[in-house]
This record gives sequence, C-alpha cells and structure tokens, in this order.
Amino acid sequence: MNSEKYSNLYKKEKLKIDAKLKKILSTRKPHSLYEPGHYILEGEGKRLRPILVLFSAKAVGGKFSQAYNAALSVEMMHNFTLVHDDIMDNADK
Repeated sequence: MNSEKYSNLYKKEKLKIDAKLKKILSTRKPHSLYEPGHYILEGEGKRLRPILVLFSAKAVGGKFSQAYNAALSVEMMHNFTLVHDDIMDNADK
C-alpha cells in the first residue's frame, strides 16, 4: 500500500472515529455530565492513537470493526489525561 492509500484510509477512519465519539457523548445522560467531554473531544485532533489501535488490530488479523471500542477508549483516556494534567497544573487554557 502506498502513502496516498494510507493517507486516504487515515482520513476515512478519522471521520468515522470523530462521528462515533460525537454519537457516544451526545446520547448519554445526564447531559450535564457528558457535555464537557463532548466539548473536549469535538476539537480537531489528529486521532493518531485510535488510528494506531485500528491498524494494530488489522496487523494481527483483526478487523477495524472489532477494534473501534478499544480505539475510542484510548482516545477518551488520552483526552482525560490532558484535562487532568491541566487541572493539576492550574492551567488557564
């Protein structure tokens, strides 16, 4: 697979990951609990960590569809650690 195919696959899967994250957080209740997470995750991140989870699953014979929950979990945990670090550092932005 050449770099253009990987680039296209990355873009396609990133869109799917973004949509799945949005769906997860917008349908949970109470909204007051999940809305801050939605705000944090709706930013235009590169989503490299979840993409690597998907590619790793594929590399060992799995399917992307089997790895989405793990990929989304990795992205949510990563963002949690960023927010937690900012809170601990009393960061303004």
